[in-house]
Amino acid sequence: MNPLINTPQAAAHSATHPHAPRAVAFATGLLAAAATAATLLAPPAHAIDAHQLAPQDAELVVVVPNPQAVSDRIAELSKTLNVLAPGAANPMRQIMDAMGNPEGVATDRPLVIALEDIADYVNQQAPQSEQLAEEPLTITFVPVQDYGRFAASLGATSADGISAVVLADGTEAFVTQVDDYAAMANNEDQLAAYEPSDRTARLLETVGPYAERLADNAHAMAVIDTQAVGPAIKQILDATTAQPDLEDAPEEFKATMQAQMAMTSVFVEGLLDADATLVSIDLGKDALKLAMATKFPAGSTGAATFIGKPANPLAHQLRDLPAKPYFMAIAMDLAGIDPTTLLNQFVDATPEQADAQRVQLEAAADMAALINAGATVFYVPDQPAMNPAGFVNAATVYDVDDVDALVDAFADITEQMDGTTQPIPVPGPDGQLATADIVTRAALNRDAVEIEGVSLAEWTYAQEMPPELMQAMGPMAAFAQTNMSGYIGGTDGRVVLTSNPDVAMAKAILAPNTEILAADPPLATAMDNRTTPDAAVSGYVSFQGIAGMANNFLPMFGMPPIDVPADLPPLSFDLGADTAQLVVELTLPTQTLDFVAAEAQKLQATMQPQPGNAPARPNDGTPPAPRF
Repeated sequence: MNPLINTPQAAAHSATHPHAPRAVAFATGLLAAAATAATLLAPPAHAIDAHQLAPQDAELVVVVPNPQAVSDRIAELSKTLNVLAPGAANPMRQIMDAMGNPEGVATDRPLVIALEDIADYVNQQAPQSEQLAEEPLTITFVPVQDYGRFAASLGATSADGISAVVLADGTEAFVTQVDDYAAMANNEDQLAAYEPSDRTARLLETVGPYAERLADNAHAMAVIDTQAVGPAIKQILDATTAQPDLEDAPEEFKATMQAQMAMTSVFVEGLLDADATLVSIDLGKDALKLAMATKFPAGSTGAATFIGKPANPLAHQLRDLPAKPYFMAIAMDLAGIDPTTLLNQFVDATPEQADAQRVQLEAAADMAALINAGATVFYVPDQPAMNPAGFVNAATVYDVDDVDALVDAFADITEQMDGTTQPIPVPGPDGQLATADIVTRAALNRDAVEIEGVSLAEWTYAQEMPPELMQAMGPMAAFAQTNMSGYIGGTDGRVVLTSNPDVAMAKAILAPNTEILAADPPLATAMDNRTTPDAAVSGYVSFQGIAGMANNFLPMFGMPPIDVPADLPPLSFDLGADTAQLVVELTLPTQTLDFVAAEAQKLQATMQPQPGNAPARPNDGTPPAPRF
């Protein structure tokens, strides 16, 4: 059991001090440094009762179990990745400098930051607010070996009660002792009224069962009272969506943009329906892991979307896809999530004027309702892409109960999409913006080809760009054209969907073969190392594939190809779903981060002018001859 969740409240804490009220802003430098530390932690050797330091009204609580270990790990990573950010070589030193270099700090014990009144602060950021935003009330609990020594080193006149101290940047803060901690605040009244509570433990219990696993393995933790902060964020989001900065845009284009912003609002507001949210960071030797866990109340969109536990291992979904160079692979099991709920919310939020978006969303919801599980792989194109469609070389395999129903649904989508329009601003004859339509052309040809006894339909999709736009784009117009095609069909509960005109892709999936993507060594290792329980979605990003796409273009610019190690692990992300609960984990292997950093530095060096490359200017002032 994690002590951050299950330790009983300590009875010995008491820190109420009768002082006259004074409102003085806390040091911005300290807050920034503390926030940086709060996101970069090392695994706790002992979390003691640090969570009990948070006051009852805290809306955000951050725990840094071992700041010194974190600092050492950041310094190690910075050296490995050749990061030259200020303070990266010794973050602990930077934090201490921001605090005024106090003495007596126990840098190997938990640092805790508690923020109150975040909702009020966010409300003051709203477009319609006329209030001058004040910083949230903040208490930072600094672990100390000797509080008297700590206070004296900052200029406090006494080790008793609340003292005003001056920080490194000249601003004033307030400090008092709470057991073996120095409590520093930006408001004396807040510090005088402070009492410890079990606030963090109760918030973590609200997050649900995933919280215990993440807290046990966390290198960093931030617990957010989403119910308290969410309404204020929603208010700003609604105001921004209702008043988009599109004054000079045509009305039809405004409707399209409003549709996209409305969908964003639905998604964000769904996350903000949660009771509480836990964010954690793990600075491991082999990988950096970022995680978020949250639970949704009954009746919310989130509760309806994250419905239970998947039935099948996700690696099973990649069994039929061929082992070819890829840059992204995604597998999902809809026993754990119900995307139709979210898609229908998008439909309801989309203005009727945005016809093309509504059709696509409604069609996606209809198809999602027929799918049990599936996997999609984006393969590296065989040739350099000369238009947007050239980058899409995808293949998908769906597990379904009714093959014909899914193919029929896809046919209906194709028919509904054909002829839909999407407005776009174009140059008008008088120099002002006008509106023209991008017209979608879509078609489906049933029984176009038969492979391995399976009849496949061929689909086509193209967008006709307005002539005014094509003329304005000149030679770049070819890159704006979208013209795609592929195949769909299936048997025995499996449907194949490709976005490649080459029938060989469909054949590679349908024909029996042993070279499957799930057996690719780096990908197989990443799947074996996945730690998210009840994963409903897993995704993998391969730098071999990204380099393969880049290598199609680099010779055009006189640059050498990128050589990627064969064993370079992919970046991965997992989405776990339990009843009304969600956890998202992002894994960044340090080997891959090191490789990417090294390649970025090579690219930067290649692009910088080198000494001796510029021709010497003749002494008579004649311009140098051009070089080719």
